[in-house]
Amino acid sequence: MATETAIPTTTTDIADVIRRHLKKTLPCALSREEMTTIAIDAAKKRRRLRELESDLAAEKKRRQQQIDELQGEIDTHDRELDTGEQDRVVLCDEIFRSGTVYVRRSDTLEEIEPRPATAQEAQRYLPAVESTLNPGPRGPLLDQAAAVQAAERAGDAESDDDDEDEEDDDVTEDDGLADLTPAQKAASEAAAARKARRGGRKGKGK
Repeated sequence: MATETAIPTTTTDIADVIRRHLKKTLPCALSREEMTTIAIDAAKKRRRLRELESDLAAEKKRRQQQIDELQGEIDTHDRELDTGEQDRVVLCDEIFRSGTVYVRRSDTLEEIEPRPATAQEAQRYLPAVESTLNPGPRGPLLDQAAAVQAAERAGDAESDDDDEDEEDDDVTEDDGLADLTPAQKAASEAAAARKARRGGRKGKGK
């Protein structure tokens, strides 16, 4: 802050003075009061400077975000023009086949993004179980397993009946028929009759 210095008055005239009372900025000694005033003013200005710098940083950050967003959109358009394709939302289905999961597009039916099926996905269908059933659409795993178990139980029951028939045959073919009591003979004859009837049913089945 420049201040005007008082011009001392003299009674001596200088003959070679060309112009008088010129105003020039020159170094001058400061008083203590002037130094205090300058210090207070400098502190205020430093605070204002920090505020402006903070505002400038925030404005630069905001503008940089706008620049980055605009550049990202430009890059996307350049890629679309280069490939002739644009990313859009398409309804898709996940399908399982031969241990692999595919994503099938609903618009083009194209199968994309193949990946190995997880353990849970791989257990949804059992080809071994399906081959033992009648041909038809595949069902859930629990239904298929229950059907196979029922078929196995039915086979075990028939096997048990055949074993019982063989045991009855062994009893009726005992060599000691002559020593049987009348009641035992009647029971033996009844077993033989049952055997004959079973043999007839099996012959018709073949």
